[in-house]
Amino acid sequence: MMRFSHGPEYGIGTEDISYTEVQVHSLQPGTQVSLISSIDADICSTNPNLILRVQQIISVDRHKRYLLYRCPPTRRSIKRSMIPPHNITICEHQDDSDIDDWFNQVVKAHRAGEKKPSVSFGCGHCDTEALVEILEFEHQLALVMTKWIGLGAGLTPEDPQWRKHCDWKSSTMRCTKGEYAGDSAKASARACFERASTESLRSRNIAFLKDQHFKKCMTQNTFLSFGHYAPDTWSLRNKYPRVIRSVGRIPDSSSFCTYCLDK
Repeated sequence: MMRFSHGPEYGIGTEDISYTEVQVHSLQPGTQVSLISSIDADICSTNPNLILRVQQIISVDRHKRYLLYRCPPTRRSIKRSMIPPHNITICEHQDDSDIDDWFNQVVKAHRAGEKKPSVSFGCGHCDTEALVEILEFEHQLALVMTKWIGLGAGLTPEDPQWRKHCDWKSSTMRCTKGEYAGDSAKASARACFERASTESLRSRNIAFLKDQHFKKCMTQNTFLSFGHYAPDTWSLRNKYPRVIRSVGRIPDSSSFCTYCLDK
């Protein structure tokens, strides 16, 4: 945002924020869950606001749709809690029961025969918006979650929009269908995001998963394990991979101050 506000000699560009990562979780012999996570950014031109778009795609064998359901926290083992979809988050204010309901609603609709079911919802406190959908490709099922996070102007830690993300109080998720018209006087983060379409991003990310193409164009990483468990991980690096991985809440990452992006 400093570059947007003060010129090209300040801060970094939004293109430097892009990051893509693939995790392969092995539950048992012959059963894998693949997760691709990508982050990109844009600046709302009508109301200066740094917006992150995070897309996470969970891929499983088509006949193992049950792996896409989120079960209540009380029924999750420690290892299962670290494996998608259970480690997918929307924001710091979410109630797990709300997220379980939205995710499972889409999976149940697909089981009932609906083609490409989806649901849009958002946080009532920080206005983070999310779209969850399910689709088929090759012999796989993909549960796709895309979220848009408005971080504010980014010029001071006291920015009201930024402070919303630092307030840890719980908030109920609400349906956001019909709320993101581009001509809205108070356009949402989703409406303000002006880069390539969500469909194009989804196609790009799924292409990485097909035939495990990510192994040919990404670098395999080694991260510290949590609870003696760590998935096999590959990533496309940029100048600031550690910062972006944390800001975008990629699973197994810690919190990191967004304003480091402007240093």
